[in-house]
Formats: sequence, structure tokens, C-alpha cells
Amino acid sequence: MSINDRTLVGILVIGGGVLVAAIMLSMGMTPNTTLPIYFVNYTSNGSYTCMDYILANVTINTTTITNPTLVNITLYNSSGSLNASFANTSALINDNLFTNFTNLSYGNYLLNATVANGSQTNVTPTLNITLSQCNYTITYNLGYPFKILCVNTTFNTYIQPQNQNDTNPIFTINNSEPFNLTYDMKLKNALNSNISIWVNSSANSTLKNLTTSYIELWNNVSNASTLDLWFWTNCTGNIAQTNMPNITFGVTRNA
Repeated sequence: MSINDRTLVGILVIGGGVLVAAIMLSMGMTPNTTLPIYFVNYTSNGSYTCMDYILANVTINTTTITNPTLVNITLYNSSGSLNASFANTSALINDNLFTNFTNLSYGNYLLNATVANGSQTNVTPTLNITLSQCNYTITYNLGYPFKILCVNTTFNTYIQPQNQNDTNPIFTINNSEPFNLTYDMKLKNALNSNISIWVNSSANSTLKNLTTSYIELWNNVSNASTLDLWFWTNCTGNIAQTNMPNITFGVTRNA
């Protein structure tokens, strides 16, 4: 896909190079250029995930409205209350005005623009925009060469998997995104009843029991932070050597 004046592409990479999602920010618009004021390309319109900003780009048709004294771009929240407004006729460039409403909460918004002079006032159609939180699910296969051995024992607490030791963790998470993330973790599949899997990290030494339900692993993690993970097995019976199970991470962008 090429990047042109209709599409902006943002790629999210989480967990040391695992491709999680691509944000397709469609900005293509077909304006009615006969109107006194109209939105043009690079105006947000529709639903967007992982965005906390709204772009607005308007053009003034100075043939149908001359000598404008007011150009106003207004953003409303879902209840219809004024969220933000931008008015600056001196910022017009070739009869065009652009602004970016930033640090917005997730939710629904309405966007319109107004142009006026001493004798007339014109308003654009209202655009409906939804900003939603992004949530991802990533599954990592922590199998070979990390194997669990629970043989010749009836009870053995917190064995380290093969090739893991106190200084060599099985896995490292890296938040390479320019925003904070929260990581949850669970087992993709249930384990043999004689084995339980536990995890602790370089951020929290407390052992947490992994099951098929999510537990919070790492909360509100800042950009460029890394977290080393150590896995432990608690064997309550004699079972054959087995691979470490698949681990699923739920990754959420913090509002």
C-alpha cells in the first residue's frame, strides 16, 4: 500500500518485533467545493482505534463568501457540550485552516466548522467521530527448548524450565510504542492437573499463578521500558517431560 493524500498508515509493534496491528487512518474526502466552507483531506471522520486526537482541515471558498471575519472549527463531545474550538482567520493559508485537537478521551465526538463575514454565516455538515481504546491479543509459543521436567517426584516446588536460570529469563517484553501499555497474561490452554505455572518479573518478584483467565502482569508501562519474565513450575505428581505451554498476552493502551 502506498501512502498518499487519502491514507495515513501507522504500524504498532509490541513485544520485540511482533506485528500486532496496523492503524489505517482513512482521511480521504470528496468535498463539495461550491460550498462557502467545507472539510478536505486529513480531516478525521468515522471510527478510529488507538487515537487520542482529531484532525480538522477546512477550505474557504472566497468566491461564495468574501472577506471572512470568522473561521471557527468546533468539536463537541457525545452529550453535545463544547469540547474545544479553534478560530483564527490570520492562520488561513491559501484559504485553508488546519487544527489538531489532542489529548482527547475515548468516546464519540461531533465536528463542524463555521465561516462568517458581516452579512452571512455558513456552517459545514457535522461529522461523527469515534475514538476507541485499542486492545490486542498476542500469543507467544514458549515451547522448545524450554521444557518442564516433573519426574521421580511427588512434590517439587518452583522448578525452573530448561535453559532458564536466575540471570537468563525465558522472555523479555519491550514496549516500543510511544504511549503507555498494560499487559495481561494467561495460558492459552489448560495444563495437566499435576502441574501449575507461575511467573514473576524484573518489575515484581511476587509469583503469580497462570491459569486460562487473564491476570494483570504489567500496568501502565511507559515507552521504551523492558520487562524480563521468569516462569516456574510447581509439580505435584510424576509426569513426562513436556514443552512450556503457549502464553497469551492481552495488551491495552492506557487512556
